[in-house]
Order: sequence, then C-alpha cells, then structure tokens
Amino acid sequence: MARKLVSFDEATGKLSPDVETALGNGFATKGEVGSKLDQTAVDARVRAVGDATYAPVLGATGYAPRDLASFVTLGDSRTQRNGAVSNDAASASGTIAKDNRGYVTQAMVMLRQRMRWLKNGGVGGDTVAQMLARTDDLLALNPGWLIGMGCINSINNDGSTSATIIGQLTQIFDKCAAKGVRVVWGTDWISGGTNTTDKKKAAAEVNNWLRQQATRRPNFYLAEYAAVMGDTETGIIPASLGQDLLHQDEPGAYRMAQELVRVLDPLVPRSDRLLTYNGDPTNYLPNGMFTGNTSGLATGWSKGSSTATVSKVARTDGLPGEWQQVSCTNETVTSMTRQVVLSSTDLTEGVPVFAELEFETDEAGWNATEMTLQLQTIGGNSASSSNPKVVNDMVQGATTPQALPRIASGILRTPAFPISIGATHLQFSVRFKGTGVYRVSRARIARA
Repeated sequence: MARKLVSFDEATGKLSPDVETALGNGFATKGEVGSKLDQTAVDARVRAVGDATYAPVLGATGYAPRDLASFVTLGDSRTQRNGAVSNDAASASGTIAKDNRGYVTQAMVMLRQRMRWLKNGGVGGDTVAQMLARTDDLLALNPGWLIGMGCINSINNDGSTSATIIGQLTQIFDKCAAKGVRVVWGTDWISGGTNTTDKKKAAAEVNNWLRQQATRRPNFYLAEYAAVMGDTETGIIPASLGQDLLHQDEPGAYRMAQELVRVLDPLVPRSDRLLTYNGDPTNYLPNGMFTGNTSGLATGWSKGSSTATVSKVARTDGLPGEWQQVSCTNETVTSMTRQVVLSSTDLTEGVPVFAELEFETDEAGWNATEMTLQLQTIGGNSASSSNPKVVNDMVQGATTPQALPRIASGILRTPAFPISIGATHLQFSVRFKGTGVYRVSRARIARA
C-alpha cells in the first residue's frame, strides 16, 4: 500500500490538509506532530492524529468510544491457562473462572485490576497463523490493548521458519496499529519439542526480532518471558516453574506476571474503583467494609466450616476502617461468606454482575495453593454453559497444584455474569487452601 507524505509549509506555517483536519478535531497539536513533517505518513498507522493509543475506532455511525484500559489476550495454551473471562467461554458446568496458573490473571491482581479484560483469546495448540486468523474478531471488541505471546507450536509442530512467523506476527501487529491498539507481546521459551538446531535457531530469531520491535514500532512493548522462565543452560522451563516442562504452573505464572507488571505499571494509571463506604447505592453486598466485631468477625459475615481464626485489624495504610483478618493452618475449604437475597434488590434475571475485594497477606508462614474470590447464584435452573452460575478469580486450576507464590496485596475481581435463570440468592465467598494469614476489605457486588 502506498504511503502518503505529510508536508509542512514553513512560509505559511500550515500542515497538509489531512493533518490540519486532524488537529482541528483535537487529536494532536502541531508540536506533537512535529515542526517539520515530511516523514512518511507520520508513521502511517494513525500517527498523523497523535498517539495511536488514543485514536478511537471509526464505526458506521462515527467514532466509537473506547476504554483505553481494556484489553484482549491472544496466544496458545500458555495464554489459555489464564482461564475464562467472558460468558461465551462458560464451562459445561456453568463456571467462568480465571485460573491461578494464568500469567495475566496474576498480573491483573498485582495491578489492582486497573484494566478491563474483554476476552481471553488463548487457544491450546494454536500456531501464529491461527492466532492471526482470530485477530480481527478480538479487535472487533474495541480493546485499548492486545496482550499476547506464542510461537512455539509454529516451530515445534509445523516446522515454520522464523521468516514465516515474523511475517505473520507483523500482520497481527499491523492490524493492531491500524485500530489504534497498543500491543504487549512476550518472548517465548523453548520446550523438549524444540529438538533440532533449526528449531532452536528459529525460536531465537523470532525472539530477537521481537526485542527489536520495542524500539522500532510505536505502541509496542516487550515482555521478556523467555529471559525469566528458561533454564540458563537449556532454555526450557524447570519443573519448579512448570511441572510438564512446557507450560507454566502457579510459580511460573507468578514470575511471568511480575514481568508483565513491570511493563504495564508505568503505562496504565492506577484506578481501584473500590467501595469506600457501606451506604454506596451501587453496591449490592451488605457490609462490604467489614465493620463491626462479633468474636472477631465483621457483622453479618460467616466463616466456613473450618478452624480458621478470625480477628479485626486496624488499617495502617492511611485509609479509614478495618481489615477482616483470617489466619489459616492446613485449611482445605475455609471461606468468608455473605449472601444477598435477590428479592431485596433491583437485580433481576439476566442483569450482569461481578464481585471484587481488596486484600493483603503476611509473608510469615505462607504456604497456600489457592486464594480465590467466588460469586455464585443459588436457586433456579441447573447450571450450564448457557446458564452460568459461578464466577471465580484466581481459582485453583491444577489437579495437583504447586504452591501459590504470595501476592503481598492486590484486588481480586471475578468475571461478570448474568443473574441466572430463577436464582434467589447471590453468594460472595473468599476461599483459601493451605496455611497463611490474609486480610480483606472494601468488597462489593456491582452491575457490570
């Protein structure tokens, strides 16, 4: 496709008509575009109207508003391990769950859920060609970001060359640029199937090309997963990070999440959006601030059938109120629970809702495999993929889990789901397995 030149007339002080129109629409200033614009299309991908991140998507009826902190994920089984975030991905048992083996799942907890996850486009076994084929559908959701990784199936299973993979990745990234979508893409570690010199060379060449894009492609950011995951001798992840030496488990996801947070933290402004007082009319969870004290338990809350010890603890972070503290030893099913009678609210069948809360943990004695936030409906029709009744954040996905590294503090937020058919109650639960001390506060159930 031909690239159009953008010119600047020093005598008149005017830009070419296209850029003057863009400036008039408020998308950029002349200083932002540059004092001498004779570069090709100011990067040709929307740069003529300023930072592509903030260029809205043009629809049939005009510019569609965009949540700049929204995102989709794209990749293979390593990204699929993040779990499900949307109704169309509900399991046959009616569950929509973000998995604690997911690197994006853990990163969003650490980032205090400042971004809105629209869809997980990770598919097990996918090659880069298959990812490319699904890119347009993901971008049609109008995200602000695309977060992804993956080329190992193209190399190990298809024997694709680095040139072929780079060509396909280029198309993915160009599609994002054309839509004004920022990209975070990760380097990929090799596995036992990367068993020839040619395959290892292809993987290295793709990773090196990705590293170059971070300084050559606007609105492209690199996550160095290969560097933080691979063994220093073999490049394959050790069993301590992924038991099958191919996919990340909980510890591997934690390490990847730290790398993703390193990239995103300075780019996305913090915005907790948490409950600040119990009388908030947009909150449907009674006593989400955990006020009151009955034998160490906040008013109206119940403790699951466990031997966990509960207590109220003053906050020391400058915010008013108290923490609800829970101390667990070798617990298998401890939970903090509160129910909501739907008939006492204006929530009706089909209304989408989600749950969230703030937490912090203690380092001493931490040895847990799960800390999950769950929201479920009770009563009514049986659960199914078309009638989901349970949503989770950070659920234990592995049958034989590894220890879950401690996240010092963060926000858990479930996917949204519609009030199920015939439901009578909503139940909010914090579930914990293992040993450790955690504190929770500022919990709520809200309309999505």
